[in-house]
Amino acid sequence: MPAGHGLRSRTRDLFARGFRKKGYISLSTYLKTYKIGDYVDVKVNGAVHKGMPHKFYHGRTGRVWNVTKRAIGVEVNKQVGNRIIRKRIHVRVEHVQPSRCKEELKLRIIRNDELKAEAKARGEKISTKRQPEGPKPGFMVEGATLETVTPIPYDVVGNRIIRKRIHLSVEHVQPSRCKEELKLRIIRNDELKAEAKARGEKINTKRQHEGPKPGFMVEGATLETVTPIPYDVVNDLKWGC
Repeated sequence: MPAGHGLRSRTRDLFARGFRKKGYISLSTYLKTYKIGDYVDVKVNGAVHKGMPHKFYHGRTGRVWNVTKRAIGVEVNKQVGNRIIRKRIHVRVEHVQPSRCKEELKLRIIRNDELKAEAKARGEKISTKRQPEGPKPGFMVEGATLETVTPIPYDVVGNRIIRKRIHLSVEHVQPSRCKEELKLRIIRNDELKAEAKARGEKINTKRQHEGPKPGFMVEGATLETVTPIPYDVVNDLKWGC
């Protein structure tokens, strides 16, 4: 079946009523008072088919521009291409609810008026503009102790490096010889440095990369030219040779 493109396509879950929100619509929905200029949220109620807005406006916030007998006019911004159009729609009161987008602003205005009245009583002038939060203040750490942590052997597991600590009996361990060659090289380098210092020289004991093998001359060698001999394809196929 081809996908539908109707007015209510793909709204099975979008317009579904919430958990424990089914049943009769409360009377307070019809008793709310809306005035021109109020902000409302468009929230479609799937139980009421009349006055239902398009699915695009579900969840949008708009401003009331008209109030009628059973519906209210809402002005919503809609982006079309590279421009924003103010769309005016009429929806029933079951599909809108008062918005709380201005709640924090109203509380801040009341608080600012109180602060200004207090400052005026003191003969001061203050600024109630919101300022960006600055960096956190510095502090001193007292009684801290430094601890030196030494890395322990690690185990590679997948793409992670995990350090594991295990306890074993002495019967299951033996001294490692991984540092034996390094210790011998250190002793040998110290001897070479001491000899060079006695001669008044300065040498480098760093290991160098092994270069290419030196060239050499081959003496007494003879060149032999090998010519392929002709073969008979028919006889080879006949006798299986």
